Amino acid sequence: MSLDLRLNEITVRCSTLTSAMSAAPPSLAAIGAQVELCLAELLSAEEARWVRIEPELSAPLQSLAQLIQAGGKRLRPAFCYWGFIGAGGDPDNRGVVAAGAAFEL
Repeated sequence: MSLDLRLNEITVRCSTLTSAMSAAPPSLAAIGAQVELCLAELLSAEEARWVRIEPELSAPLQSLAQLIQAGGKRLRPAFCYWGFIGAGGDPDNRGVVAAGAAFEL
């Protein structure tokens, strides 16, 4: 087997392994989706608020929003949520999602 073919095979295996490792379990994905929505709403509202004061703030605020919304596993919000549930909290409480989203800022 040629070196190029072997390197290509290793690259494909690493890519497959990375994809499998980054796939979130359904319980984390559900919380992550709620956190993403919460962050999107907050960042949109804040941009609208600050742009009314100074229109030139739009570009840096959009860059900040892109950085925050770049994704990730959202483990901090998940820990917040499951700790709240473990302590007897209501799973439908929207406040715990907002609190978890704050950890991402």
